[in-house]
Amino acid sequence: MGERSLVTHYYRAILRRAPDAGGKAFWESEKVRLPALGANVNETWYAMATFFFFSSEYQSFNRDDTGFVTDLYNTFFNRSPDGGGLGFWTGQLAQGMPREVVLVSFMFSNEFRTFTQAIFGNIAARKEVDTVVDFYRGLLSRLPDDGGFASWVGQFRAAQCQGAGAVYNTVEAISSGFANSGEYASRNRTNAQYVGDLYNAFLRRGGDLGGVQFWINEIATGARTRAKVRQDFIASPEFTNRVNAIIAEGCIP
Repeated sequence: MGERSLVTHYYRAILRRAPDAGGKAFWESEKVRLPALGANVNETWYAMATFFFFSSEYQSFNRDDTGFVTDLYNTFFNRSPDGGGLGFWTGQLAQGMPREVVLVSFMFSNEFRTFTQAIFGNIAARKEVDTVVDFYRGLLSRLPDDGGFASWVGQFRAAQCQGAGAVYNTVEAISSGFANSGEYASRNRTNAQYVGDLYNAFLRRGGDLGGVQFWINEIATGARTRAKVRQDFIASPEFTNRVNAIIAEGCIP
């Protein structure tokens, strides 16, 4: 990958074509805009991959599970799948793992992190910034607009100056605002997709099959509401560690 960008690579690996001028210019500009906001440049690639894989253009290819997994390997690892990996992921899909969850597993894999570090270096953002961008990507499936981003990050930074309790309250308030927004409602997510969105937004990873199926079943049977499942993700030790990392970043006066 000679250029310091994945735009052309994504067009060829996912959509099987060269980028159109308008599309390339847009994604290249996002690659510049996100770091200027203080976010990780890789968020551009996460959003772009999600947009492309679930676009009508990609859906028109009618890729079966083997084809879908092969495309993920080519996109994120720049290689063809090995037999063991292909068998594992197609097996997960056959057992009911949502494609959204498998996509996120590839996005946040160590191999993709290594792949991007070879191009962009070791890039990190402040934890409150990561969390806001995670909510945009995981729940709204898009990159943040400048105004919304500034507002949500501002709320987190005000809370960081007020103490741990304020940060925890802000996490609940902000995540609730995203999950209960009209924009999220308009996506008409199935229970399986909703659970996948929570793994993406709160845990920044794909889920294991057993865990994903457990949460889907909890919602489907009425054992827990969607709101309760979101709150359970917030209360999980894994996400609590993320909140503690936000607190540890400290106050920006």
